[in-house]
Amino acid sequence: VIRQAITSHIDSNITVEELAFLCNMSLSSFKRKFAKMYETSPNKWLLEKRMERAAKMLRQENRKASEIYYELGYENLSSFIQSFKQMYGVTPKQYQLNA
Repeated sequence: VIRQAITSHIDSNITVEELAFLCNMSLSSFKRKFAKMYETSPNKWLLEKRMERAAKMLRQENRKASEIYYELGYENLSSFIQSFKQMYGVTPKQYQLNA
């Protein structure tokens, strides 16, 4: 159930709370079962998947961070840039220039 919910919503801005709801579980049960399956927290896993998607959009589709941050579930550009830099060690712009 968890795997199915995640794979069918991976490209949306879904939250961990919404995933738990879709799986008909409490948030704590969902997090516990998720961690058992994926050996990481759902938040960390979702962040990694979003950043992989962001990297692909920046590299292959040549899109700007300012065009994609909202699509990836971020409220503002600066928090997206901060998350991206945490994951890849460079800003989205630097990443594009080095790709």
